[in-house]
Amino acid sequence: MPEPRLSIVTITYKDSKGLRETLESLRALGPAFESGCPWELVIVDSSPTENAATLAPLRGKISRLVHLTTPAEGVYAAINAGLAKACGEYVWFLNGGDRLRDRAALATALEAFRADEGCDLIASGVELQRDGGYLYLSVCASKYCHGTYWRFMT
Repeated sequence: MPEPRLSIVTITYKDSKGLRETLESLRALGPAFESGCPWELVIVDSSPTENAATLAPLRGKISRLVHLTTPAEGVYAAINAGLAKACGEYVWFLNGGDRLRDRAALATALEAFRADEGCDLIASGVELQRDGGYLYLSVCASKYCHGTYWRFMT
């Protein structure tokens, strides 16, 4: 199995429904994405008992799945734990409850990195779904900066 070029880090805490939605979003990328860019999924889980049933069907279906259980010490401790386990050249944070709205988002970001070797970070706006509609937010519109974040690992 090739080393992952992309590590997708998912932080979750007591939100099995949100985690399920995130995983379904990734599954929708299909096998073409896997063959185009080797990736791994690093799940940093501070509520492993609650999420066990959600994660069980994934075992063996994602070629590289890292399930890291951590104490509930806050989102930044979980982010640091995920980064410590990530093996990819690029890291993307897609937290539990976040979903890809555009299947081309990952390919677009990877292409931007390939086009500019000096590029270390790509961020995007996010859309917050409320009551069936979408509201566009800037990258850091709330307490935490959410969106598609990439960090070039050297």
